[in-house]
Formats: sequence, C-alpha cells, structure tokens
Amino acid sequence: MANIPHQQAKLGGTVLSATAATAGPDSLAPDDRLVLVVQNNDAAAVTVTVTVPGTTRWGQDEPDVTSVSIPAGEMAAVGPFPRALADPSDNLVDVTASSASVNFYAVRA
Repeated sequence: MANIPHQQAKLGGTVLSATAATAGPDSLAPDDRLVLVVQNNDAAAVTVTVTVPGTTRWGQDEPDVTSVSIPAGEMAAVGPFPRALADPSDNLVDVTASSASVNFYAVRA
C-alpha cells in the first residue's frame, strides 16, 4: 500500500513525481481540488477503482467507482476526491489499479 502525495500545480509549471502502484489499495488524502493522473505502463489496458466506504440507507454497500479502461501506454485523469470518498477508519481514499505497471500523480489545482 502506497500513500500517493499531493503535488501542487503552479502557473509556472510543476514537475510531477510518480508514485508506483502496488498490489493495492493505494491511498490519498481527499481534496475537492485534486485530480489523480494515472499513467498506464502496461502492455494491456488497466482500470482504476476508487473504493467507496460505507453503506446506503438500506444497508447495502456503496458502489465503488471504476474509471474508464485506460489503454496501454496512455494516461487518464480521475477525480476530484471529496471527503465523502474517504474511509472513516483512516480518512484516506483507497485507489486500486488492475496492474502494478501504473504510475499515479496526484495533482491539486
């Protein structure tokens, strides 16, 4: 499990540092202005799943959010990540990639 640090975007530009995906879940702090850029370095398409904690008022698990399939060699942006997506046990949002050949970049606007 990796903690994905936020990186602040700046008008003059920000050089982004990658966080390699693990077998998951990886986590990040919630932020309404945060976008997670996902770089697929795998030879096949990957998906990224955001785990939504808690249950509905009818006692059913909240549905997880799965991003669109990211083709091999491509990048995608997922977000924002409001506090409602954070797990109450650690106040972090859990993100899982279907392959460890993925880099994460958490960028705050």
